[in-house]
Amino acid sequence: MHRIAARLLYPLMWVISIIYRVLALPFKINQHFLPLIRVMASFEPRESDIYIVSYPKSGTTWVQQILYQLKTGGDMTFSHIAKEIPHIEEPRLHQTLETLEAPRIFKTHLTYKQIPKKGKYICVLRHGMDVAVSYYHHYLCHNEYQHSFDHFYRKFLAGKVAFGSWFEHVRDWRLNAEQRDVLYIFFEDLLTDLEGNLRKIAAFTGLPLQDENMPRLLEYCSFSYMKDHQIQFDLGIVFLLELGFRPGHFIRKGEKEQWREVLKGPAEADFRQRFDASLKDANLERYRTCLE
Repeated sequence: MHRIAARLLYPLMWVISIIYRVLALPFKINQHFLPLIRVMASFEPRESDIYIVSYPKSGTTWVQQILYQLKTGGDMTFSHIAKEIPHIEEPRLHQTLETLEAPRIFKTHLTYKQIPKKGKYICVLRHGMDVAVSYYHHYLCHNEYQHSFDHFYRKFLAGKVAFGSWFEHVRDWRLNAEQRDVLYIFFEDLLTDLEGNLRKIAAFTGLPLQDENMPRLLEYCSFSYMKDHQIQFDLGIVFLLELGFRPGHFIRKGEKEQWREVLKGPAEADFRQRFDASLKDANLERYRTCLE
């Protein structure tokens, strides 16, 4: 009964969510709770579902491409990746979810507490300082952000950006892994061993991987190829209601340790302090040691 009531209220919630989005961005209000409302109102999870889970700017789109290429055996005829692997927090895409061919694959930035508890989860992780740099450029290009990187970085450390705290998001997914079927994929490993990670993801999801298709998959899943075809990946193409959209800036560099170019001295020390307070027991020493 509650599910039926939620569906009847969904059109109103969609309007409220758009108003909230418009009001939240200029004031940098934390939008952490809103995705949960959207999902619970319209989404029916299945055991066969696969979720690509991450904090924003951690390599989510890259893994979307990998999963879609594995599922199709190497296909680039889609108009936009979000039509094939939707972002479940975005209500404008929900009309297509029930018609997706199994296994359905979704992108999400939901926390562990918020995520539907059915299916498999691929959790994409990236060094938090690189996330901060990439997220700042995303804010500049898509949110009409007018402040300096230092101003944004302070808000990032405090979790006062869209989708809240990177530290808390990563911590919750790391500490609850044993309760769910979770595979961790590291952005930095995708850069150094793309083929190995393709095979790892295929084995985890059960998606077929033919050796004869590997050269094509490696080409289509390379960062340079996605950069050249970013009209199929840039969120602004699909979500024209996003404030301040400027095309051509969604896929930027795809490098690791970009933070070394902009974060020095106290900024690095502040990150280390926050990391130790939140993630010292989350088995992520690889992300702390590269700060030394």
